[in-house]
Amino acid sequence: MYRVNGGVLSGGVGFSRGFHSSSTALGRLRNYREWHPNNQWEPPRHLTYEALPLDEAMIKPGTHWSPPRGGYDHLPFRVFRTFHRQLPVYNDRRGNGHQRTILRRFRGDTKALVREMSKVCDDKKIVIHEGKLEVSGAYKQNLICWLKRLGF
Repeated sequence: MYRVNGGVLSGGVGFSRGFHSSSTALGRLRNYREWHPNNQWEPPRHLTYEALPLDEAMIKPGTHWSPPRGGYDHLPFRVFRTFHRQLPVYNDRRGNGHQRTILRRFRGDTKALVREMSKVCDDKKIVIHEGKLEVSGAYKQNLICWLKRLGF
């Protein structure tokens, strides 16, 4: 679910009751529909593990969801999807306005995952916590696209 000026945009399909449109909200909606995380972001060229292009036919119409492709057996790490089959990447905004992106549900070689994740997040420092990796900034869409291209 995505919020646009207090209204709820569910999967790009429509609005809930009580939505008050404005020119700003419609501009954001237009940008939302034009921007597609699967084909707008290009992975950096210096990644250790090859990120393959996504097959657009696998993406469910009206959403950005796609099933895992597989082919990640050669990777030293693994990222597991949530109960609702989503990738476990989250944005978090602190009270002081700072944003951070969190990756959870991973196993394997954490150092290799941190190195690759840092490259995807513009060479930012990745903080390792118990059960999660944290990077300062809003990199959710980049990480989701990268993980999908790896086959998760």
